[in-house]
Amino acid sequence: MNYPEFINEKTFFELHDGLSELDLLKKFSNNLKTIHYLTTTHYSDFSVLIKEYLLAGAKIFNMEFGIVSNIIGEEYTIFDAISPDNVLSAGAIFELQGTYCREVVKSKRVIGLPHVGGIEEMRGHPVYQNMKLESYISAPIFKEDEIYGTLNFSSTKVREHGFSEYERELISMLAHSIGTYLSLRDKEEKLQNANKRIRKLTGYLAHDLRSPLGNIFSLAELLPELTEEESLDMINEIKGISNKAMEIVNTVLEAAIIGEGNLSLDRRKYLLGDIIYESINDFKTYSNNANLSIKENIEKAYVYVDKERMHQVFTNLLSNSLKYSKENTVINIDIVNTDKGVEFSIKNVMNNGFDINNIGRTSEQKSTGFGLEIVQEILKLHDSELVNTTEDGIYTASFTLKS
Repeated sequence: MNYPEFINEKTFFELHDGLSELDLLKKFSNNLKTIHYLTTTHYSDFSVLIKEYLLAGAKIFNMEFGIVSNIIGEEYTIFDAISPDNVLSAGAIFELQGTYCREVVKSKRVIGLPHVGGIEEMRGHPVYQNMKLESYISAPIFKEDEIYGTLNFSSTKVREHGFSEYERELISMLAHSIGTYLSLRDKEEKLQNANKRIRKLTGYLAHDLRSPLGNIFSLAELLPELTEEESLDMINEIKGISNKAMEIVNTVLEAAIIGEGNLSLDRRKYLLGDIIYESINDFKTYSNNANLSIKENIEKAYVYVDKERMHQVFTNLLSNSLKYSKENTVINIDIVNTDKGVEFSIKNVMNNGFDINNIGRTSEQKSTGFGLEIVQEILKLHDSELVNTTEDGIYTASFTLKS
């Protein structure tokens, strides 16, 4: 519907509740104490905080209805509400266009309507038609610089003397406090997740580096007692172990960067087959020594991807397949064009030590356990997802990319 230009009419901003300036100040002071109590009280649960703010606001403004909404696009969702006979419930969704709050979001400021029915253009509004809400005051809730939703109070009774400037200040304070709490809650959640991830990363490092570092230390102690030829062999062995240890460190660092969302993609148009062939060539010697063969069925398919990151994906998946495949079997790699996009899949016959719930970690072959996590994160950045399945002893890892 077309709203009237009431937000520009000074009449609606100069009305007050009929009290003297001194009485208005006294009332404002008492209400400030209520808000001060709310803002200085620790709430461990956001839902409890919202309910307390709604109850306090309904009392301050002498209103029957109170709502905290979350607005995304044109969708208006009630986060929580108080109302007679609980006619409004949390989770209810409405079109923003059909609410009084539309103009609050549009103007990004407090709006007070003391008598909705007194505005000819508003009498046909769905809220007025269904609930006969005559008075309404609302403020936008900002989380950082974005509107999260609105805090609003309404009543079926007309506010004969409108809303005072003090009342507009009070609802702004309440909305600002809710927005600040939302921002702090998000920051706290990010910090907690970061701490969990740090503990996880350091735990893997401590576990997976212990063995190679111990081997390096033991071999280094033997060096003085060896002949020159034996020393060269020992140094090469130490180099090999060091490379594995460095691979563990690099993998964990990659996981940390990707998990923190600091990874940026350089997406360009590539033949997906060219990238997988590079990875296959890297494992030619490994597959031959393990008595495994790789069979490719690769259709011509162009995709927009970060080449280096997709190489990481294929390298991790190939590495896992080679580690866990039964000897003298075939690893099948397919790239197929479908209606949904370009589908990649890799299949292998599982060996006896394979456990899909613990893929990436075995006692014989130390791994950081982050291989598939990195794969999932990279694919997520490419708007895709890794799917793992097992059937009749065959393990399949697959994903689809937009062509």
